Amino acid sequence: QYLTNSIINNIPVGLYVKDVADDFKYLFCNRSAFDFLRSGREDVIGKNDFEIFGRSKAEAIRNEDLQLVSDRTKIERTGQVGGASGSPVTYEEVRIYSEKKDGTPLIIGVFWDITSRVALEKELVEAKEKAEESNRLKSAFLANMSHEIRTPLNAIVGFSSVLANTENEEEKRGYISIIENNNELLLQLIGDILDLSKIEAGTLEFTESDVDLREMFSGIEQSIRLRIPDGHPVDVRFEEPESDYRIRTDPNRLMQVVTNFMTNAIKFTAEGNIRFGYRDRNDGELYFYVSDTGCGIPPE
Repeated sequence: QYLTNSIINNIPVGLYVKDVADDFKYLFCNRSAFDFLRSGREDVIGKNDFEIFGRSKAEAIRNEDLQLVSDRTKIERTGQVGGASGSPVTYEEVRIYSEKKDGTPLIIGVFWDITSRVALEKELVEAKEKAEESNRLKSAFLANMSHEIRTPLNAIVGFSSVLANTENEEEKRGYISIIENNNELLLQLIGDILDLSKIEAGTLEFTESDVDLREMFSGIEQSIRLRIPDGHPVDVRFEEPESDYRIRTDPNRLMQVVTNFMTNAIKFTAEGNIRFGYRDRNDGELYFYVSDTGCGIPPE
């Protein structure tokens, strides 16, 4: 009996016995059950569910018990109660119908805490959904990049063939200019793809140096003007501030960000102007901007 009691009171599972004939009063609870209920022996033993829990919960338990006695099978359920820390505790419970040797009907129940398991399952589901979404976005990105890369590549291949069979010097210069522009676009696209891979691998590096912003932005202005498509009356202008600014940053990354915004502005501006530059916000930070007279971003 001592061995049995030691085992029953030290297992990490709540165990209880109810006397069906005596208004479903509790005959026995082990230590884990008392700890789970946060009650002492005098608060549980010899009392029924209506004396321990709220009426609505007690009625639900009583209905389940009556059904169990009627069917003489078992009940398996999952529920939640308030924990000691105030956060809900999820538990799993199994109740069975049994009888003493003299035929006295009993209900024996066991329950255990599955809060951590439920939390882990939720995390796994969320991780699976994130992985699926990441995979979908990667597929969409690759499909888009495939199209983006094919466009300049086709232009390079096509105009290179035409260039080989052209004798007019002016036409040659025109074709060479088109090929050079598409070379730059292709290199930029490949650079973006490589940067994305570096970001995902956590290996993207920043190399800082002193940068003269006026000099950098003047260079961007000259480069962007060469990318304006023929027949698009668009004026590209770097709005130079009165003061000179030298900052310490990664010049390649800063140029990449500004150039990406400028490229986007070109794509959606058929006429008018594109203005870009920077200004002091008077709080120790610089504000960089690109504005254009294109279609803009839809309000929604």
